[in-house]
Amino acid sequence: MDLLNRYFSKLKFQYVEEKQGYAVYAAALYSLLGGNNCRFVILFVPAHLGVQSSAKISELPWQNLQTRTCPKNTYNVRPQDWVFPNTLPNINFVVSSRNKQYTTYTSDDPSFDFQVSMVHSPKKASLYQYPNNMQLHWAIDQFNTVFNYIGKTQPIQMSQLPPLQFQEPIEIKPPSAMNPLAGWFTSTSATDLSDTKNFELIK
Repeated sequence: MDLLNRYFSKLKFQYVEEKQGYAVYAAALYSLLGGNNCRFVILFVPAHLGVQSSAKISELPWQNLQTRTCPKNTYNVRPQDWVFPNTLPNINFVVSSRNKQYTTYTSDDPSFDFQVSMVHSPKKASLYQYPNNMQLHWAIDQFNTVFNYIGKTQPIQMSQLPPLQFQEPIEIKPPSAMNPLAGWFTSTSATDLSDTKNFELIK
């Protein structure tokens, strides 16, 4: 959790709503997307712990973080400047399961207690939109990514969280440093994430 706190340490998060037992905090980012879209970083905090109207990420006991592309009017928060911190440590992930909605990854780094899911584009109609191997830098930068905490506390039951008005993910190719032919979809069969730590992605 400390590593993701460092990635977003410059942002101020605003309390935007409480639904189904969770306080939702959001930060909007200035971007060059244009149109009606905006990039958001969204935190889910147990409702009884979401007592601050605004706070830094390190001040919030969040259990789920999402970098998502949404319509600008999803939350009424002012956009902030944010520069991707390329100097922070990178982590490698390997695919653990796939279904029609998302591909989920885990890391063998014991300090990174998160399940990482990449949201699929429904237009692709394929389980194989993402490679078998991925890095943290690239996952964050897609802004269609969910980080679900699976550490010492009970993981969030995602099916209990309110749906958000997400824009369809924008397709961005992996960076050139990743060999697009290495490890792509050669041995992983499609599975359902509902069997993995009770995780169900927000629709």
